[in-house]
Amino acid sequence: LCESGGASNEVEEEEEEGERAATSTGEENLGDSVQVDLLGPHLSRRARAKKAVKKWAADMKSIVCDKMIVLAVAIYCVVSFAIISMDEIYSVWCATDTDLGGIGITLNEIGILLAVVGCLMFPFALTLFPLMERKFGLINTFQMSSVALLVVYILLPNVNAVIGNKVFLWSVLLLLTLINRVSTLCVFSGTSMLVNNSTTFDKMASVNGLAMSLTACFRTVAPTFSGGVFSASLSEKSRSIGFPVNHHLIFILCSVIVLFTVFLVSLLPESIKRQKKK
Repeated sequence: LCESGGASNEVEEEEEEGERAATSTGEENLGDSVQVDLLGPHLSRRARAKKAVKKWAADMKSIVCDKMIVLAVAIYCVVSFAIISMDEIYSVWCATDTDLGGIGITLNEIGILLAVVGCLMFPFALTLFPLMERKFGLINTFQMSSVALLVVYILLPNVNAVIGNKVFLWSVLLLLTLINRVSTLCVFSGTSMLVNNSTTFDKMASVNGLAMSLTACFRTVAPTFSGGVFSASLSEKSRSIGFPVNHHLIFILCSVIVLFTVFLVSLLPESIKRQKKK
């Protein structure tokens, strides 16, 4: 009896140890599963981020290696530099004294001029570019608008020659400013289409982001460039030399830059007129 009792106690002890071992093992497995569940979202987010970075790097490589995309983005940057340079210096030139090559109008008169031009260009903003693009094509529309800008830039510094006739002065100034604004609208609309048509739909966001970033850099430098050149052209030394380093200088430089964009657009293939497919 003693022996059978001792054996039964040993069996019970072994069963209890087995239960405790199973319980501890289950707790460890449960802890591991909870840890995996907690780390799972972090690991998946890291994996997604790594995959997104790899995709972005691959897209950037393909964008930089595509000549049509690079050319379209370059046109956008260069033409933005010229237009922003002229827009920044326009009001300064209008307020500059007539002896220095300006037309000497007041700030209130400049505000009225720009307000009238803004009202007049509203119907052109809705209809002109779509009509021109359908009739002449994207490249020709951009080139014609750029040539119109070039002509305005060349004629503007000569407006002070008619400063004695107020009616004629305001008529010419209003006409040139209106052509300038409408042509600027057409040029920017054209460059946006050039950038979008230079790439496929899946890369359009990356290309536009790159174009906007680079263009922002050019727009940041443009006011400093135009202001510095215009200030230097008004110095006594520049005025003593005369044309073209007098007040005409900044207008000539912007005209040359716009002419350069006309040349760049001529290098684009005819396929740029339509959305690029895979």
